[in-house]
Amino acid sequence: MYNFEFGDMLFLGSYKSNPISEVSKPLKYLNYNFFIFHVGLYVGNNKVLDSSSLGIKVREITHFQEIYHLIVSKVKDPISDRNFLEEMINKYKQNTYGHFKGLDNKIISCSDLMYDLHAKYHKNKKYFIPTELSFKKKCGNFHEHWNDYKHLEGMPGTHPAKLIRDPKIKIEKIVLGRK
Repeated sequence: MYNFEFGDMLFLGSYKSNPISEVSKPLKYLNYNFFIFHVGLYVGNNKVLDSSSLGIKVREITHFQEIYHLIVSKVKDPISDRNFLEEMINKYKQNTYGHFKGLDNKIISCSDLMYDLHAKYHKNKKYFIPTELSFKKKCGNFHEHWNDYKHLEGMPGTHPAKLIRDPKIKIEKIVLGRK
């Protein structure tokens, strides 16, 4: 069992792609090829803060750990102020996925939440480097799952598979799950 630390970013990966991971390159790490599709922040006591279609919530780590592979990552200058994080959790929990606007007035996804949290903590709108959003598959066609987002193609944004490649993030450990 890995000892997670407050502020660790936990990326979820699978050997199989899904609509989220199909629009990005797989992560090659050691002998593994992971499709990254989600990210959360370890907040202590076996809990993870994340944003999904169920809303912005603090969930038990076992919710992620039992099924998917966790790519445990350290952030350069991580969020270490528990009071700041508690305040932000209380603010975020009042909102639901798709109804809260982050720094750039965008709908907040899991990676938007990480971008927003770290930017506010570091008082810098661009703590992590935003990337160009793409909703296209490798063949160049738009992924049918993302039809409602075509208008955002090429706009600055975030994606878990791109966030994990940010220079301020260092992969620490892979905790293998079932998928």
